[in-house]
Amino acid sequence: MAKNFINAGNVLPVVNAGTVVSGAMVRHGLIRGIADRSGASGDANEVHRNGHFEVPKIAGALAVGDLYKVSFANNSAGVQSTAAISDSVVAFGIVTKAAYSADATVTIVLTPTADI
Repeated sequence: MAKNFINAGNVLPVVNAGTVVSGAMVRHGLIRGIADRSGASGDANEVHRNGHFEVPKIAGALAVGDLYKVSFANNSAGVQSTAAISDSVVAFGIVTKAAYSADATVTIVLTPTADI
C-alpha cells in the first residue's frame, strides 16, 4: 500500500452548506453524491460518491442505461432535471432499473466523475 494512501474515496467528509436530509442528492464544488445523514448548516457529514441508490424521479419514464441528471440551482438540494448539462445541471447517475412515468423513484448507480 502506498504510504500516502488515505482511503478509497467512496465516502468523503464534508461540512453541510445548508440543512441536509439523509439520502439527499448534494454537491460540494465538484464533489457530488448522496448525503450520509441529516444535519444543519455547518454540521460535519459524509457524501457517498459511489454506490447504488434509489432517488426521487419527477420527469417521465426512464430506461436502464439512461443518464440521470440533477439540477443544483441556487445551491439547493439536487432535483432530477431533463435540461442540458450546465453549471447547475450535472450527470449524477446511470439508471439501473426501468421506471415508469408514474413512479416516484428510480434506481441509479452514481457517476463519481466530475464535469470539468
